[in-house]
Amino acid sequence: MEDTYRREKLTPDEIYRRRNSKKTTEIIEKLRTELYDLLANPEESRSELMSKALNYLKTFWNQIFAYRNDGEYSIDNMAAERAIRPITVQRKNSLFFGSVKGIQNSAIYNTFIETCKQAGVSFRDYFCKLLRELKKGRTDYENLLPMTICK
Repeated sequence: MEDTYRREKLTPDEIYRRRNSKKTTEIIEKLRTELYDLLANPEESRSELMSKALNYLKTFWNQIFAYRNDGEYSIDNMAAERAIRPITVQRKNSLFFGSVKGIQNSAIYNTFIETCKQAGVSFRDYFCKLLRELKKGRTDYENLLPMTICK
């Protein structure tokens, strides 16, 4: 259903309405019933890992379905995972930086790049503007973020 919402490019209000429709609520209630049925039968042979997973689902039920509270929430965290993928690759490469200072510089550089990506700003444009502003003597760093100087 979520893929359909993305494909159809629905507004957040429409997504919210559909996520809280009778059909969706029935599906979620069936899941909850199944969860409680499984938890009510401890004699059933299941692994310790499965028991942990079921108890986790029960404990965090409301948080797991919090995406239904707002049409702008994503059902998954793929955006976050895509944003940190370059950093995780970089972490493996950091073994070859040669010094702690090199690793720190890389972390700063990657933070700038990922912030620019999230703000929809070209890193090259941002970095050029940032250097010009710093050369002028600006020290109001909170106003030198990609989303503020690259409007």
